[in-house]
Amino acid sequence: MARAWKLVLGLLVLVLTACGAAAQEDASDGGGVGPQAADSSVWRRQAIYLVLPDRFYNGSTANDNLGAAGCYDPANPRKFHGGDWAGLRQKLGYLKDLGMTAVWVTPAYKQVGQLGDGSCGYHGYWPDYVDPDDGALEPKLGTSSDLGGLITDLHSSTYNMKLRGLLLEMGEEKGDGLHCYEKPSPLSA
Repeated sequence: MARAWKLVLGLLVLVLTACGAAAQEDASDGGGVGPQAADSSVWRRQAIYLVLPDRFYNGSTANDNLGAAGCYDPANPRKFHGGDWAGLRQKLGYLKDLGMTAVWVTPAYKQVGQLGDGSCGYHGYWPDYVDPDDGALEPKLGTSSDLGGLITDLHSSTYNMKLRGLLLEMGEEKGDGLHCYEKPSPLSA
């Protein structure tokens, strides 16, 4: 078990280091990331809380049944449980009390519908790709305004935020294996 934790921590350090380097490249061409994100040493000093929004806290029941039909069932571990951006906003004080200084959320993309085995993409890693990409967010997590409000709250406090698929691998089972894709975040945070 300790070996598994060492592997997870090692991967997290590798990802955060790589993201700092990628952010520096983005910043050098004047693109979308701020100066704090560009300095990887800032991220090395953070106490980062990784949030899977659906499993964190349900701040608004109004969005529980939006999006893909049949994917909301808090009793089923393969379906959405109701956590959302509103819930995360409501619990920022809790994260601060834990000593967290940064929030990393799993991808916010709109997810594919229910799969044949009854599973739904509550974790954010089964994006519903359309061509051309419409940048749609998962409605069960709330609206783009809700997410924007969360980002504003985080940036106006002492928090840093990572809203990217940092591992950049999201996949979908196609019958002949898992197909992985890279997709940039719909929002620059």
